[in-house]
Amino acid sequence: GTTNRFFVEFGFGYTGSAPVTEDVMDHHFSGLNTRFLTKQTPPWRGVYFDALIQSDEFNIRRAVLTESNIASHFAAAGVPHVVDYVSMDVDSIELWLLKGLLASHSPFRPRVISVEYNPNWSPDMLISFGPKWRAWNGTKVYGASAAALAHIARKAGYSCVHIMRKPKHDMYFVRKDVRIAACGHG
Repeated sequence: GTTNRFFVEFGFGYTGSAPVTEDVMDHHFSGLNTRFLTKQTPPWRGVYFDALIQSDEFNIRRAVLTESNIASHFAAAGVPHVVDYVSMDVDSIELWLLKGLLASHSPFRPRVISVEYNPNWSPDMLISFGPKWRAWNGTKVYGASAAALAHIARKAGYSCVHIMRKPKHDMYFVRKDVRIAACGHG
């Protein structure tokens, strides 16, 4: 179920010189996890964050998110504390952004979170890039291992409910109290 049909997504990778239009959103950003949600009836609404681009029309905010500032950027964008869905795909510092978002001092507790993981590392290894964002250079070294992301999520009260292996490498986490309520167990 949903509570507010609100999402947050970051990690576009758009480097084109053309302005962001419906066509760009539908074709260049076809990998966006939330684009389909914006076309539902009633449509979901949300905010996108990107380090390079901004578009008021599509609610894309230019921001370099870090572990220490992610909650303040969410607050400034009017993200509800119990946002229904957050999608992270930055090919670099996902673990640190997840850690910052779910920190004990952060008021944000998304119901569902998807995070890109690096399938090139063994799923039981605790490995991550450092906390400073770096653009992906096409190598197999980026992001974080599945175990490292699951460790951070589990400490914050989330369960991994699905790992997508292809074509995308996303892990889906659900807040434990939501999962129990959704399953009808209490």
